[in-house]
Amino acid sequence: MLDPDVILMDLVMDRLDGIGATQKILAKNPERKILILTSFIDDEKVFPALAAGAKGYILKTSQAAEIAMAIRKVANGEDVLSDAVQE
Repeated sequence: MLDPDVILMDLVMDRLDGIGATQKILAKNPERKILILTSFIDDEKVFPALAAGAKGYILKTSQAAEIAMAIRKVANGEDVLSDAVQE
């Protein structure tokens, strides 16, 4: 069984979207840490993702260093929001 420190989750997937997948994962394993990595910045995606239990939400257009830092922060239990999402 895989035991990742942080799960990077996209919002658009074939059978189940990232919000539904986040809910399913956390229902079975509430200690999991999920970081949404997506291209969507609208409130209709951000708020449901965070309400589903994601610890962070960053954009795919973020710099590699910002993504790496977000992963580290989420691994350490911190919540993370991309600057663009906060605006």
